[in-house]
Amino acid sequence: HTEYPYPFSNRLTYSTQVLVARKFSDRFSAQLAPTYVHRNFVLTEPETNDAFFLGAAAKLQVTKVMAVAVEYFPMVYGTLGPNRTPSLSVGFEFQTKAHVFQIHLSNSAGMVENLFLPETQGRWRDGDIRLGFNITRDFKIGPRKF
Repeated sequence: HTEYPYPFSNRLTYSTQVLVARKFSDRFSAQLAPTYVHRNFVLTEPETNDAFFLGAAAKLQVTKVMAVAVEYFPMVYGTLGPNRTPSLSVGFEFQTKAHVFQIHLSNSAGMVENLFLPETQGRWRDGDIRLGFNITRDFKIGPRKF
């Protein structure tokens, strides 16, 4: 058993997000994502425990089976630690009849809001780009429309 100098509650973070989205056409949709993040513990004095971000995302269906998505999360309230940057991600989506393959490029290392919003340090212009890959499977009963 190892004793930690900080209580467990210092490791907790919370996030709340409201998604406001609209599909403008069969090919284009957009979303605003106001997001609040609270961290019980911050490392440096100028950092604040509370931060508010206003995310924006868009998706363009380029062909019937390929789409491009972009997501950007600038901070609008709060103070983060040194060398923190807004999260910027670009994704490519390829659809088959039953699968969706997604490839993401991002300057963020984290996958959940509590990590990628206040902790992103990568810069696109410096080549700090992370690669992500997802596969989803659609289990549908009955005939498929394509």
